[in-house]
Amino acid sequence: MAHHGLEESVTIEPAVLQAELLDRIHDAHVMALPCTIARDGDRDGIPNVLVEAMAAGLPVVSTPVSGIPELVADEENGLLVSPDDAVGLYAALRRLSESSALRQRLAAAGRKTIAERFDARAEVRRLVELLETGGGTG
Repeated sequence: MAHHGLEESVTIEPAVLQAELLDRIHDAHVMALPCTIARDGDRDGIPNVLVEAMAAGLPVVSTPVSGIPELVADEENGLLVSPDDAVGLYAALRRLSESSALRQRLAAAGRKTIAERFDARAEVRRLVELLETGGGTG
């Protein structure tokens, strides 16, 4: 990163414990998680860190790998770039760094997505409805 002059504005974090992660998310301006598919086929499902970042109101940049597009819709509530596309990742991060309006729009939409799709109380209500009605079978 030093040869690109990014060492003062980009931090690549190692693995951290959940409690520490939340502190770091609240100190961040953007969450970038460029997931890829490993050589052995291993991949993320829907990474919890993206859910946490969106819930905290951070704009996110990720890749359309596995279940991520179920959470992040490109240009709607985050930005998606192709896996292993360093130039695309740079361009997305640059767009976010240069546009507070884009950051704010994506952050608000991301927070709304989490509130609508990951509200435990709403999910329990839906489950109770399904159990009370026999789940639509019959």
